Amino acid sequence: LARQEYDGPNALVASLIPQCNATYFPYGRASFERIRKHKQFWKDNSRHIANTVEMDIDHQMFLRPPRWGKSLFIDMLACYLDHKAAKKFDVLFGDTEIVTKGYELKHRNQFHVILFDLSVDVGNCDSDQLMVRLEESIRKSVQRFCSNYDLCFDDSLSALGAFKSAIWQVEDEKMGKVFVLIDEYDRFANKLIFEQPDTYNKVVSGRSGDAFSSPVRSFFECIKGLPNVRSFTVGLSPIALADASSANFVDDITDVRAVGDLLGLTEGDVRYALHKIFGLQVAIDPLVDLVKRFYNGYHYRSDSASGLTCPLYHTQLCLYFFRELCRDPEFRCKAISGTVKVEDMTDSNTRIGENVINLLIRQREMAGIICQLHA
Repeated sequence: LARQEYDGPNALVASLIPQCNATYFPYGRASFERIRKHKQFWKDNSRHIANTVEMDIDHQMFLRPPRWGKSLFIDMLACYLDHKAAKKFDVLFGDTEIVTKGYELKHRNQFHVILFDLSVDVGNCDSDQLMVRLEESIRKSVQRFCSNYDLCFDDSLSALGAFKSAIWQVEDEKMGKVFVLIDEYDRFANKLIFEQPDTYNKVVSGRSGDAFSSPVRSFFECIKGLPNVRSFTVGLSPIALADASSANFVDDITDVRAVGDLLGLTEGDVRYALHKIFGLQVAIDPLVDLVKRFYNGYHYRSDSASGLTCPLYHTQLCLYFFRELCRDPEFRCKAISGTVKVEDMTDSNTRIGENVINLLIRQREMAGIICQLHA
């Protein structure tokens, strides 16, 4: 379409029919198996399996901002590592880069995998209530692990006691190996930092020199003390792990150049998605420009000549944009005509909480910046 045809929600633009359904874009979804089996949109980042769990580093941690796709990557690792998923490997990975580009797959489907999701709801909990919720979250993960692999779950033990018991069963009775995947390790901790610092100190930091003085300390000390267990942890920042004095056994690969582009969408990914939506019905350059304008683009360290990745765009914001183009004719007209505003392009699920803003604005060096952004 010529540029003048974009002016306003005219009949031509309004009559455009997207060539894929909004469900093609797995907004807010983190099931790798479901995405692959339903042939939904997915950026193939499988080659980074070679840069993470295939590196033979016992304990790794990778950090990125919220909603960049960390949970989906964790789920992909589970599908790759789990020995019970071996029969699904060709369906899930057969045409992906980790296979087609000839990477070594020495850890493919070699482990008993346990997933911990520590994104417990903080709500208005005091420290004792939050400790109970953390204990229950860990316990449920261990129960699922035991159920998946036909292990005995000892309900008389604490959550961490049951975890150790399950590990010993795998190693001693099944002669197997265990891989621990930890998602959202610090989500609740970051909320406590801003809203309940005293509770944070009790639940996360604990007492210096006492490895079991807080649930988070105890959890990571437990993993640290299991000599044949490997782990991969994702979160937002290293603060909680450092405050829990448990960071000395984890290799933080966040700034490793080889994984700079592990998450996030490139301009090429954006163009591919837009072609799936519109085909040749519209020129997509103006739509790509909207992504660049409103979502800017992050740079991380990389092996490139510049030392930085190309601009990487926020995964969920892009999926939001693609989904709205598919399902909302009014949004589609605004986007094609170039009349969208920042509020149209903003996903409410990615907005910074009011408590975070209030805390930042109380910092003298941040107050002017926050006020400028707000204006």
